[in-house]
Amino acid sequence: MDAAFYLQMTITAVVLSLLYILMASGFNLVFGIIGIVNFAHGTFYMLGATFVYWFMKSYGWSYFFAGIASVALAYGIGWLCERYLMRGVRGDILGSIIITLGLLMIFQSAAQIIWGEWDKAVPSPVTGVINIGGAFLPWETVLPMVGALVVMMLLYWFLMYTKLGLSLRAVTNNREAAALMGININFSYSLGFAIGCTLAAAAGVLIAPLWSISSTMGSTPLWKTFIVVILGGMGSLPGAVVAGILLGVVDSFVTTLFSSAAAHIFGFGIIITILVFRPRGLMGQI
Repeated sequence: MDAAFYLQMTITAVVLSLLYILMASGFNLVFGIIGIVNFAHGTFYMLGATFVYWFMKSYGWSYFFAGIASVALAYGIGWLCERYLMRGVRGDILGSIIITLGLLMIFQSAAQIIWGEWDKAVPSPVTGVINIGGAFLPWETVLPMVGALVVMMLLYWFLMYTKLGLSLRAVTNNREAAALMGININFSYSLGFAIGCTLAAAAGVLIAPLWSISSTMGSTPLWKTFIVVILGGMGSLPGAVVAGILLGVVDSFVTTLFSSAAAHIFGFGIIITILVFRPRGLMGQI
């Protein structure tokens, strides 16, 4: 095994880490603002990829235009779900779990009916390879890396420097105080849930040219998101970054050197070990 082989694994680890961070950030945003565990999170990942396929195949749109439209559509669906479904079960953990599981089944079944059960593919918008230290990396692999970084930087800028972002952070820290300061809590809940769903859809859009698309493709990312969130700490965005990098490295190196089954064992072994010593995760805020 030469240096190029390990460089290839490292690049794969970076791609996986960024996608895990993107998914986990959306999950933590919803949990931090609304206080619910969104079991439909992986379904929005599936919808993002499927919408790209649909727009490109049915309307002939370019990948980039279809990606923007897919993210916007996922945002609208997320907003409507919170406004007309989740709002009635605020504070009801069991009710929110049932509704999000119901959304998972509804969206997954609807995707099977509308687009079929067979796997679909999205053509890559870029071609060619780039030579990095002897490792030949397709440009289509670079695309999700750059896209995920751009989305994460936009999320950071939104949360830190915009009025709406500051209001979301205020609601996360103290709902009652935020309401007393004049922040519209209902609007913040809908906005936070919609953004969380949008981040999951963005991950699906970015990965669509690399992996096959199916109605059940959100299952594995959902469980990977749970691993990252629990490992980093429920509600902690910095924890999602640290845990996402850790899981991405484990998945890339262990899968390549051994097998995907060994990567699952190793990943859950890390969770169990860390939770024994830090029950709230690496940077938990519960």
